[in-house]
Amino acid sequence: MEKDRVGMCVIGLGVGMEHARAYSKMDGVELYICDTDEARIARARSELAVAGAFTSIDSALSAGEVDAVDVNLPNSMHAPTAIQAARRMKHCMIEKPLATTLSEADSMIREAKDRGTMLATAENFQFSPFINKAAELIRSGRIGRVFLVSVLDQMWPIRAWPTSWWSRRDIAGGGVLICAGVHAVRTLRMLGTSEIASVYAIGCNISLGIESEDTCLLSAEFEDGALGSIPASWATPRSSNIFEVYGSMGSIIHKREGGLTILADSRVSDESENVVVPEVDTYDEECRAFVSSIRLGSLDDRISAGLGRKDLEIVEAAYRSISERQVIKLPL
Repeated sequence: MEKDRVGMCVIGLGVGMEHARAYSKMDGVELYICDTDEARIARARSELAVAGAFTSIDSALSAGEVDAVDVNLPNSMHAPTAIQAARRMKHCMIEKPLATTLSEADSMIREAKDRGTMLATAENFQFSPFINKAAELIRSGRIGRVFLVSVLDQMWPIRAWPTSWWSRRDIAGGGVLICAGVHAVRTLRMLGTSEIASVYAIGCNISLGIESEDTCLLSAEFEDGALGSIPASWATPRSSNIFEVYGSMGSIIHKREGGLTILADSRVSDESENVVVPEVDTYDEECRAFVSSIRLGSLDDRISAGLGRKDLEIVEAAYRSISERQVIKLPL
């Protein structure tokens, strides 16, 4: 591989189309695409500068011009695709969740390590300017000691299934928590001031009648004693707030309309401050981090498989809690 040239193949052109757009803007990146849907391939070819296209995963992984793959497939296909990519000596980034189980994730990580390839997790919330700015303010001590973090972003209605496999437990690995709530898990971890020590969760599928949960409540206790909560649902109206962080000296609220606001301790003041946060294309940023990692030969910590594994561990603990109806301590 030449130092600056990267042959990147995006496998799966659902959300993968956003990744393909990101790579198409980058100098020195040759974009390849892979999908079984000819219409998706035709659309990508018409909108982007595509160097080549494949209609099977095997052909994409076998191509000498492809240095790395960006995998955007149903959850159950993440592990086998990543393992095959490592065996073909291709670097690999997997759209969240990393896998459907921790054992799968560990197999993926082990294979990449044994082969000397990079395995990354694509979690675009890691690059959210609002989450990162809030985390910066929290760590600066602006709102004192944090005692409660609530992540509300994953409450939104599905009017038509974006992908039919989301409703199938054998393919998705679960319901709203693993498919969408995993974003909220990463957000919770970014805003907390320590790692999560235990979780308790309950779920139901009353509204949509799918195999797994369409609605879930996850409660967490951090190692430093703070509490966290994630309500996630495919059946509710969108929440007006994306996240709320409460500390001993104030709070930080991210509103869907209105951005980031710092509130003084409500017991002593009604003062508030709006924080200007520049917009960032989070898909661009995560894809740029992957390309940069390949060029440097060192994986950017923000897209590490280890971060994705930890998110998955919390999701798996939550599902165990739902099943066993008890608090589950971490690590598993």
